[in-house]
Amino acid sequence: MRFDNIIIEDKIKEKILSKHNVEAREIINVLLGRHLILKTKMERYIAIGYYQRYLTLIFEKKWKNTNIVTAYHRQRLKLSFIKEKMVKELYEDLSEEELGEFGEVKDISLMKMGIY
Repeated sequence: MRFDNIIIEDKIKEKILSKHNVEAREIINVLLGRHLILKTKMERYIAIGYYQRYLTLIFEKKWKNTNIVTAYHRQRLKLSFIKEKMVKELYEDLSEEELGEFGEVKDISLMKMGIY
């Protein structure tokens, strides 16, 4: 997914900084770096990535605009969930049984992607 025009309204930027202690530059670096993106039911997306710490971003995508809704830091991500999603994307041509054989490779792949 491309992020040509990242928009963070001033009131959103202030809320994210004061409530969640996340700066705009961190959000941009996560979106421009390696991340996992999941689609939600409300026509929004969740991006999970690492830039000096794990961040979760909620955003809407309209044409070339990416509108940030919120962003927050997680002390410890549910890595098992993220690993499962990312490994399926990385190795989507493998069966569930074959994926189970790659226990340590999953962690190495996630480290290379900057997520683990």
